[in-house]
Amino acid sequence: MVAGFTGEFVKSKDAIEAFKWGVACGTATTFSDDLATADFIKETYEKVEVEKR
Repeated sequence: MVAGFTGEFVKSKDAIEAFKWGVACGTATTFSDDLATADFIKETYEKVEVEKR
C-alpha cells in the first residue's frame, strides 16, 4: 500500500491517484497468497472509486 502510494505520488504529485494506487496494491495483496501481480493490481485499480467530500 505504501509503495503503491509513494510510487504514484512521486510520478504524478496527485494525491487522489496515489491513494487509488495504494488502495489497489494493498487490496490486491490481501487477496493474493503472496505479493500481488502487476496485472492483478491493475485489475483492482480499475475497480477503486474515490469520492471527494
